[in-house]
Amino acid sequence: LDLLLDLVGRGGSIERQIQFSVLLNWQTMENISEKNHARCKEVAEAILGKNGYGLMFSLNLYSIKQDLATQIWEIDEIYQGLGLPPGQTYKVRVSPAFPIVGEEGHITLPIKDYPKMGRMMLDLLKDFPQLRFRFDCSFPPCLMDDIKEEEYPLVERFIYHGSQSVPDITEWKNKDVYFGCADDSPMDIDPKGDCFNCFPFHDKKLGNIQDFKQVNELSIKKMHTKFLSHAFEASPNEPCKSCPHYMVTCSSGCFAYNFK
Repeated sequence: LDLLLDLVGRGGSIERQIQFSVLLNWQTMENISEKNHARCKEVAEAILGKNGYGLMFSLNLYSIKQDLATQIWEIDEIYQGLGLPPGQTYKVRVSPAFPIVGEEGHITLPIKDYPKMGRMMLDLLKDFPQLRFRFDCSFPPCLMDDIKEEEYPLVERFIYHGSQSVPDITEWKNKDVYFGCADDSPMDIDPKGDCFNCFPFHDKKLGNIQDFKQVNELSIKKMHTKFLSHAFEASPNEPCKSCPHYMVTCSSGCFAYNFK
């Protein structure tokens, strides 16, 4: 922890102008002990106290029955306790529990539950005005299937592909928007140097860093092309197959659903 505090502090990443942030998985109480949960809070407060951008909370969306409201309330309480200025927002990384190709016992959030999960998230955005939800990869548009017209402005508080704000929902039909996979994000690299597109496809090795003179845009493009050729070989399952979003703004939320 001391090393992390040095890294995120003024003498570390701030003065050296290095982008460095800790991703802290914030669990529901049925998945963590009270002692470990309290320790996670201590660590979060210590890092955020050094650098307000030095940590991002991360949530797994695995069930419409999970106590997502309490998770967000606890996170918001930490930010408010540290004096988050009025009008300033904070991001919480979220990820639906996608399938992991090759692992049958992994808990996933069924796509049929996405609209209900989206409903929960919209209600939380109304309750916590400084909150934004950040998706690393795809933003399944069916999350918004139950949205009401007066809630349309809330959509722009969702972030997809790591850094892009979801555009005005009224413009989706008039713009060429794509919320699915294949955003040309950097490859994941394991300790052996093997590269893979994302954790759901971690067994699909696309290359090794030693295969390239330099891991640059060209090498990433080559690996992404290999991944997409593999991903599009699988046919979509329902409900995606009949969904009006499929192959328009979305590619089934995560390609891994098509390999089940």
